[in-house]
Amino acid sequence: MLTKTKEYMQAHEMLTSEDRLIIGLSGGLDSVCLFHILRNLGIDFEAVHVNHGIRGEEAMRDENFVKRLCESHRIPLHIYHFDVPEMSRTKHLSEEEAGRMVRRQAFLETMNRCGGTKVALAHHGNDRAETFLFHLSRGSGIQGLSSMKPVEGTSIRPLLWAERKDLAAYMAQQGYDYVEDSTN
Repeated sequence: MLTKTKEYMQAHEMLTSEDRLIIGLSGGLDSVCLFHILRNLGIDFEAVHVNHGIRGEEAMRDENFVKRLCESHRIPLHIYHFDVPEMSRTKHLSEEEAGRMVRRQAFLETMNRCGGTKVALAHHGNDRAETFLFHLSRGSGIQGLSSMKPVEGTSIRPLLWAERKDLAAYMAQQGYDYVEDSTN
């Protein structure tokens, strides 16, 4: 897993020595796997956790898990709280769209505050397939059908080469914990 991710990152020129990396860290399987892989590859980063104000106590459990994880590995953590259901209502967006909007806002704010240049997202091959099918069903044009790319602007996706089952196997093999999101 480490070797393939490192090779994938190098093949797609995801990071340079000048880059300062931020990662999205929800506490779930995908993002915690990315956290450990980058850490085990010796890549420095800061983490961003967004509490969307949707899942109450479960969301606080996730936030506390992320806090403990980052503290135990001395990784700087930036936590944001948003009322996504309210934002969804007032801006006439789906909660999913509003959630994406606040995550982008949190990443941008963190990058500006700490000099970040790239954001690592934990999307994997299954996400790429889902996005492609979503765009296809929506009647997207050719550009929309291209789905996720390994590098898009300041966003990088180091795990896009892998499937979710690969991430789960790595986490189980290494004995790493993560939290389950009941809405996922």
